[in-house]
This record gives sequence, structure tokens and C-alpha cells, in this order.
Amino acid sequence: MKNWKMLLSLLVAYSVVVLGCVVPGVAWGCAALITTEADVQVNRESAVIVWDEQHHIEHFIRQADFSTTAGDMGFLVPTPSLPTLANADSGVFSLLEKVANPPTQDNDEVDTSAARSASASGGVEVLNTQRVGDYDAAVLQADDAHALNQWLAQHHYVVRPQFTSWLAPYIARHWKITAFKIAKALPQGTSISLSPVRMSFATDHPFYPYREPAYARSMPNPAPRSLRVYMLSQQSMDGTLGYASHRSWPGRVTATNIPTDSLRGELAHYLSLEPNQLPANMQLTAFQDDSSPRPGFDDVYFWPASRRNLHLMQLLAALFIGCGGLWLLDQKKRQRVSFARQRAVLDR
Repeated sequence: MKNWKMLLSLLVAYSVVVLGCVVPGVAWGCAALITTEADVQVNRESAVIVWDEQHHIEHFIRQADFSTTAGDMGFLVPTPSLPTLANADSGVFSLLEKVANPPTQDNDEVDTSAARSASASGGVEVLNTQRVGDYDAAVLQADDAHALNQWLAQHHYVVRPQFTSWLAPYIARHWKITAFKIAKALPQGTSISLSPVRMSFATDHPFYPYREPAYARSMPNPAPRSLRVYMLSQQSMDGTLGYASHRSWPGRVTATNIPTDSLRGELAHYLSLEPNQLPANMQLTAFQDDSSPRPGFDDVYFWPASRRNLHLMQLLAALFIGCGGLWLLDQKKRQRVSFARQRAVLDR
């Protein structure tokens, strides 16, 4: 009986803990920023993720506002497959913000120049180079993180030794690295808003490139950060920090299950896509992250929100079944004790 009561107490406590984790959370990062030693402050970040579940295609659009004294800057974005790059219209962010938070009642041409090389120095292969929006972009593939870091330095990207350890997991999984560099001189000491770029790529699971180099996670007195993410998919989505670990994020879902199919034509125009490239029965899930510093030790992977609830119910069902089995064993033990006592009385 004592064991039964103990297991029941553990079940209740576990249920409280797990149910408390059902509330979706999210945190976001901005991959690896490459710049000079001059100060760069990311004032605001926004992203749109379109998940075409039928074809396993992710369309990723990111926009950021910076304040900097640097003369130039750029960033690296990892993807599991070769991305295609295109301009996007910043109007998509305003449109989705209105959908996620409705008011209360009371393009440039893409200059593409593919430059695929059979082999580049140090085991780095250049899969594509392209001027897109305000950026010069190079899509890279490498078999050695140190060699890729050297290639970036040789091509006038400002890199740090810590980038090697940041790059290593992606190189090991044969991911592609897209290096973006702002193609114009920056006015120093002012807030800069750059045009958004769409990256489209094949992937088994939609993800956000959240992982940051170690030095970015350990900066003393980090400045406040804000990131808004809009996800368009066939169903409400949730996310985990890491693909296999499923750790939670220090963020929140601010809107979910909002139908957006009626905006298909307008969204396709803003994203430089065909309407049929957007998911059927499209819904919007919006996320907000204000954490600083962010736990950018892994990337963020998205899953249907129902998946977490299903796993929770499976765990609880297993625990209840276990409790029921222990209760039956306890009852059988009681019956044996009672029967033994009755036999003892009859034998006297």
C-alpha cells in the first residue's frame, strides 16, 4: 500500500510538471553575425517561415534593423540543402502583424550570377554567388570547418576563431552555409533597415537557425533583444530547442490557428512565390521572444502543436496503466494475506 501511495504521489507531481510544459514557448537567434570589432546592435528582428509540408520545402524570410559603427557587416545562415535566394517585400511583415494583432473596434530585380566551382581552395566549394536585395551572397559547401573559416577570411569576411566550432556541426551533417555580406557602405552610427531576403530549401523538418557562436551567448550585460516570428503552415505549430533533445524555449506563442488562406495571393506576391507554393489550408502561428541572452546552443525545430499533447497523453496513459497494475498487485497481495489468515484459523 505504501508503494501504491508513493507512485500515485509521483504521478500527480509529474502530471503538474508536464502539463506546465504544454504552454508553447520559443526563442530565436540570428545565426552568426560577421563584422568588424566595431559595435553592432540588433534592434529588432522579424522572420517569416512558410512550411510546405507536402513537398518538404521551407521558405525562410528574415528582416533585421541594426545600429552600428561598422563600415561593413554580414551573417552566415546554415541550411540542410542548397537554398535558392530571392528578394522579398517587407510588406509581408506588416500584413502578418495585422493578422496576428488585429486593431480593436471602438521590388527590386534579382541580379543572379551562378558561379559553381568543381573544387575551391581548402575543400570549400562555391555552389552559387548572387546579388540579392542589399546583399552579396555566396552559398558554400565544405568538408572542413577550419578550411571554411579560412575561405571566409580570404574573401574579406570578418571572421573569428570561434566560428570554426560553430561551423563544425553543420559541416559534419553536410549542410550548406550561405554567407551574406552587405553590398553597400553603411552609414555609421545610425539605425539601418535592410531589405528582406527569401531562402527556400528542402528539409525534413522546418527549423529556425537559432544557434549562435559561444562568445555571443556569454557577452556580459547583453542588450535587450526582440524577435517576432510568423509561421505559415497547415496546422498550428510548436517548437523545441534541438532536433532530438526537445528542450523548451524561453518565449511565447502570441497567436495561433489563425486562417490565412484568403491572403494567399497577397502573401505570394510579397514573398515572390506562386500561390500554389504556399501550404493548403494555411494557418498563422506567431511567436515572440524577448530573452537576453538567448540560449543559442542549438537550432529550433518546429512540430505540429498536437504532437506535444499526444506525447503527453501517451506518457500519462503509461503512468496510469502502471499505477493500475501496481494497484492490482497490491490487491492480489491483500487477498493472499487474507487467504493465509483464513487457512491459519481453520487449521487451529
